[in-house]
Order: sequence, then C-alpha cells, then structure tokens
Amino acid sequence: MKIVQFLKRHCGAVILFGVVSYSLFYAVAFVRLYFVQHPYDISSRWILDHVPAGSRIVSPHWDDKVPRSIPDYPRSPSVYKMEGREFELGVYEQDTSPNLQLLLRKISSADYITFATPRAVDSIPRIPLEYPRTTALLQLLWAEKLGFKLEKTFKNRPSLVGFEFNDDLADESFSVYDHPKVVVFKNVEHLLPEEMMIRIQSAAESGPLPSMDEMLLMDQGGWAPSKRLWNPEWNGYVRLISLLVALGVIGAILRGCRCARLPDGGLGFAGGVGLLGLFGVCWGSAWLGLLPFSEAAARYVVGVLGLVALSRLVLRADVRKNFFNIVAAHGVWVVAATFGGAVVVAGIRWQDTNFFELQGGAQAAYMRYCMRVSDVPFRDVFRPGEGLPWSHVGTCIVSLGLRAAAVPSELAFKAAPLLFGGIVGSLLYSVLVGLSRVPARALVGALLLVVPFAYVQKALNEAAPASSSFAAPSAGSEAFVKWLDQNIAAAPVVLESCDDPGARGVAARAGLPTFAEPAGSLKPDSGVTLCSALDPKEAYDGMMRYELPLFVTQGTSHAATAGVVTRLSNFDARPDLFSKIYDDGGVVVYAPAFSPYFKAPQAG
Repeated sequence: MKIVQFLKRHCGAVILFGVVSYSLFYAVAFVRLYFVQHPYDISSRWILDHVPAGSRIVSPHWDDKVPRSIPDYPRSPSVYKMEGREFELGVYEQDTSPNLQLLLRKISSADYITFATPRAVDSIPRIPLEYPRTTALLQLLWAEKLGFKLEKTFKNRPSLVGFEFNDDLADESFSVYDHPKVVVFKNVEHLLPEEMMIRIQSAAESGPLPSMDEMLLMDQGGWAPSKRLWNPEWNGYVRLISLLVALGVIGAILRGCRCARLPDGGLGFAGGVGLLGLFGVCWGSAWLGLLPFSEAAARYVVGVLGLVALSRLVLRADVRKNFFNIVAAHGVWVVAATFGGAVVVAGIRWQDTNFFELQGGAQAAYMRYCMRVSDVPFRDVFRPGEGLPWSHVGTCIVSLGLRAAAVPSELAFKAAPLLFGGIVGSLLYSVLVGLSRVPARALVGALLLVVPFAYVQKALNEAAPASSSFAAPSAGSEAFVKWLDQNIAAAPVVLESCDDPGARGVAARAGLPTFAEPAGSLKPDSGVTLCSALDPKEAYDGMMRYELPLFVTQGTSHAATAGVVTRLSNFDARPDLFSKIYDDGGVVVYAPAFSPYFKAPQAG
C-alpha cells in the first residue's frame, strides 16, 4: 500500500528516472561497440581461415567487400578471385531478363557470396513491383533454396552485463556503418543459371519464403517458416466477404428489410442484390462519364451508399426499428451463412485443387480483362469490335467486387469462387429460414446445400465450349500477365502479331483486347495487314491512326518465323518510333512514340 502511495506521489520522478536510466544503459552498451573488433575484421579473419585459396567470391555492387586485408595477418584477400566487375552482383540494376541472366551467371560460377552489409536485403524487397525477380532471388537465397547454404553471419550488437539489444531492423545509420551484419553464403549445389532461373520464376510455388524482416534477423542455422495460424493471403478473402456483408447491410437498410414472406426480411438476399446494385451504379456512372469503372470509383460508390443508408437509418424511425429487429433475430446467422458458404467452397477447393479452375481458357481471359477494364461499354477481348458476351457479364460483376475489396489480381481466380459461396450461403439461409423458421437448422441446411450448388456451377463451367485458340497461357504468358498488372493501367486495345500462329492470343489471354483489322486494309493488293507489317513506319502510322498504344509479338526464344525475327530487328533499329518495354518468356512488347508507355532510349 505504501508503495502504491509512493508511486502516486512521485510518479513523474519515477518515469524520469526510468527514462534516464534506460538511455544511459543503452548509451553505454552502444559505446562498447567501439571497443571490440569491427565485423569486417572478424568476418575477414574467418574467411581467410576457412575459405580455400582460389575460391571465387562475389558480392553486391555499390557496397563494401569482405574479406579485406588484415595487418600482420599471414594470409591476404589476394588469394581469392574477387576483384573486378565480373565479381560484382548488379542487384540494383533494372529487373530485366538480360540483367538477371548476367547476375545468375555470376552467382552460379561463384563458390561464395558475401554481403558486407544488409543494404540490398533492406532495400530491394521494399519495392517488389519494381524488383519482382530480384526480390525472389534474395528470398530463395536466404531460404537456402537456390543452391547456397548460409554459412556464417557476423554482427556486433549493443550489449552490457549480459543484456543485448537486437538492432538488426534499425535504421541504416544505427546498424550499418559501425556494426553491420556480414553474411556469407557457400555454393553447395552448383546449380546452372537456367536451373536458378526456373526456381526464381516459380518462386510462388516453392512454398513459404522469408520476409524482408526475417532475412534481416536471420543468423546462421538456416531458415524455417514460422508456424502461424493465419495466412496473410486470407486478408483479401476476408475483405471480400466483409464487403459482401456490408453491401447486404446497406441494401437491407435502403430496402427497409420489408419482405413479409421471409422471416429475415430478405436480409440473406441483400448481399448478392447489393453487389448487383454496386455494379449497376458503377457501370451507369462510367457510361454517363461521371466516374471511371475502377476500384476507387467502386469504393466511392460504396461509401456514398453507406452514408445514404446511415442517413435513412437515423431519420426514419420505422426503418430503424424494423432493421434492428431483423438484425437482432437473424443478423448473426446471415453473417455466419455468408462466411460459412465461402469456407465450404474453400474446403472443396482444398480437397480438389482443380475445382473452379479458371486460370486457363477463354473464361480466364475475360476475368483478367474485367479486373483491368476502366471504361464502358465493355469489349470482347477476342473480338474488340463487338461488345462483351452476355455470358461473361457475371464475370465483370464478380471482378468489380474483387477490385472494390482490394483483392490482388493474382488471387482473383481463388477469391471468385469464395464470393460465389458467400452469396449462395446467405441466399440459401434466407430461403430455408422461411421454410423451417429455425435459424440454426436453416444455417446448417444452407451450408450443406452450398456443396451441390457449387458442383452444379462447376458442371456449367466445364460444359462451356472450348477452343484450342483459348488454350491456357504458357509460363512466359503468365510472366507477361504479372508484368501487365504491375506496369500497364486499364485494358487498352492493342495490336498483336498475326503472322505467327504461336504468337496469337497472348495479349487477349492476358486480358488485353486485340485489334481486329479488316483483311488487306494496309496493302489491299498484297493482302498485308497491320498486324503482319514488317516496316516500322507502316506499323507506327497504322497504330497511330487507330490509337493502339502497344504492339505484342513473339520473341526469338520460341520457334519464331522469319517474319517475326525481321520485325524485331526492324523495330529495334527505329528507336525514334518504337521502344521495347518488355522482353521475357518469348513475349515482346513495343510501345510507339505516341504511346504513354513509350520509354525513349537513354544516351550511352
């Protein structure tokens, strides 16, 4: 009791004493760093003692190198092959295929990789959209999945009387200059550059990889994925189903929950109807030129509708009374049915990974298009002169919900079935509670009935006509899709090579409508069309006439025709007309000078 009274009376003094004491303790611990050997010296001695002479040691450019010379030490770094540009890893160069291939050749031929500081790991993963493959390279390297083993780390941390401060995640000015962490990797598998490239391109399929913080904190002993119950990928799914519930609440308030035939007042129908209403408002606003058909516009509409619903709830006593009565009786059950329906579909997909597989064929192309489109009327991606087929309007409705919930495009194919499960679950609950009048029984029945409904939908998807021209994209096309999502806004109509069957459909399958030109309209006498033109000036003039911002063609990495090879050479020879902005996996993209994506070549 006296201690409590003392603390109350001298609270300020106690806090001040604690702050000063902690600061003094940390200051002394930090100053001790200057009385021990620098990590460069410690790591250099270890390398000189343990790494065989003649070993090839590479390290990132724009950084220090270890080992370094130690005065009066019997060995020196000159016994290693480590000086010169061929031993510098250009990790900060642009994340292009040529740069990455050069980087992997240096890594593959190296016996050891040394990182004198964590600068590369503490910077590149912060901008994964600009350095997607370099980030994957670093993650695979630290996860010991690139043929290298984390051999040793060296770091002096502030410490005093047995207490140590781990400042590996501190700002560079506190943790790099005077006591950086030195990391040494040893090549144990000696993989070829091609094998490393395959692992990098399929990094998403290689299992969990360390995050930036985990790489910065890692010491020797290897990395093991943390056992967490929650997968960060699920955040997008939760946002999606939460949006569906929010739309249901908004719709119920605006409708007044007036449906005498259903005990829940139609609350279970409100989510699906709300999504349809959101799509209708967004489409109408885009058609009138008021708002673009975009993620931001969808969220704006949801916000406005939410404010209107809230105002109606506040101003109308009858609506407020009816709404709260319905929510009190059925709100929790409807939410449970919505989330439960999504979980049931997720469980089916977990048992059958091919269930609702949408990533191949025409349906995937329309899904990608709907995830990108920003204007109306919608186009047919394979026949852009025509409107979107009615059979795929539902795809755009679902995609708008995904975009409004900020679901990344790479998760769209997984999230869309969950949205279907949520809508069906809440709808079935509303119907069954009207029949049984028992909420718990209606919820169980709804979740059980989601399964046959899901398989009926799967059968309908499989019954859709297939075509060889709508085949699943190749690995190169998948890389192209990721690049598009990161670099190209909306879904502009583009020109696609038509003189090589292997190059057709790449842009369309990636969600970009492809320009359809009347046969022979470029040179009627010869039958040459714009999409087969080899002359850069003719192609440029035609694209400018039709306002086509991109030209997608096939690269030389595949069995390209002589015409394609000639086109690539001719386009590259006219940097004043075309700029190559993408070249990977057999897909090459050019932007004409008038295009917003044109990147003028830099001098030197």
